[in-house]
Amino acid sequence: MSEKSSDFAVVMPIHNESELLKLSLPSVYRLNPAETILLFDNCTDDSYEVAVEIAKKLNFFEKTVFKPVSAEEGAEFSFRPTFLRRMGYLMAKSDKILKTDADLVLDPKIKDYIPMLGKNNIGIITFEYLDYPISYRHMLKRLLEKLRFPLPQSESWLGGNILFCLEDWKDAFSKRQKNQNKKVDLANVKRGEDTLFHKLLISEHGRKSVIVLTKTLHLRPVESSKRHYVRGQISWNVANRSFALILAQAVIFNRFNMIKGYLDAKKGIDRTSMMT
Repeated sequence: MSEKSSDFAVVMPIHNESELLKLSLPSVYRLNPAETILLFDNCTDDSYEVAVEIAKKLNFFEKTVFKPVSAEEGAEFSFRPTFLRRMGYLMAKSDKILKTDADLVLDPKIKDYIPMLGKNNIGIITFEYLDYPISYRHMLKRLLEKLRFPLPQSESWLGGNILFCLEDWKDAFSKRQKNQNKKVDLANVKRGEDTLFHKLLISEHGRKSVIVLTKTLHLRPVESSKRHYVRGQISWNVANRSFALILAQAVIFNRFNMIKGYLDAKKGIDRTSMMT
């Protein structure tokens, strides 16, 4: 299939998001994607009806795929979004895919960066968002970035929107699976899918990663001891980062439970299920 450099697909998993969709879905359509794939994960509210109404009102109904997904589908996956996103990626006709979530109101300038993908060996673009209400952590992070302070790389990869080429992802994943010591079982990926994307495309495909600061708003920011613990687990299990980086991140952003999660992961311990 031939496509213009600006053609791309948007993939968005949805679970009971009827209210947030009224804000997030119009922002997707403002980017004018060639196709939008909405995956309704066992929704019990009127998310489906709300999405259809918005798509019709904004004249994107014909360019949108509305896919209901039952709870039984993908039951073997530890992290539900991994299954849903993979399903959406494989449904896409466009090679360029923008991953987003139902609680993100996208910055219109994202569209300006679509043609950049694939040029100069750029294989993945992360569009960083702002928490709303604005948190002091994000304010501090943006300040340090503007001052060119060398943040731990994990902070730069915490983007809810990732733009990538599907064929690159398939090729990188295929190469990794040929290495018996580094094979990835997506069904067992619990968190850190974004980090996994970066690692595969950079290590297996030699692609460059670009990070863009945007005014995208994250309407449901989560900061908790459990969340910080999980980030620590990801930092060892998925990213294999050094303790020095985790310590710096924990101190700078007041996420000290990351250290516990990191050290537990090194020992093969996961206490996530015991946390609230």
